[in-house]
Amino acid sequence: MNAGDYERDWSQILERADINDAEVLQAIRRNSSARLLYQLYPGQRIVIRRAADKSLLELAYHPDETETLRLVRHEGTLTITREARTFEARQGQY
Repeated sequence: MNAGDYERDWSQILERADINDAEVLQAIRRNSSARLLYQLYPGQRIVIRRAADKSLLELAYHPDETETLRLVRHEGTLTITREARTFEARQGQY
């Protein structure tokens, strides 16, 4: 698949969530951290919040238990952050 295919997929996802916000697709295209969104597979979790004007407030994509990609609009600016969690492995007596 090429990038255009993924953009079309995300366009359809946003449309299903009743979001009319071209800036989101532009941000995904421009930000290298957002490339993680191109790895979307069935069954992965996406959380979307939208405003009354159908613009995106927040999108959180969880590709696995250790990573989250967030697109958040604050005061008109859309920011993208990538969060990684590490889990502590403990050795103990069983």
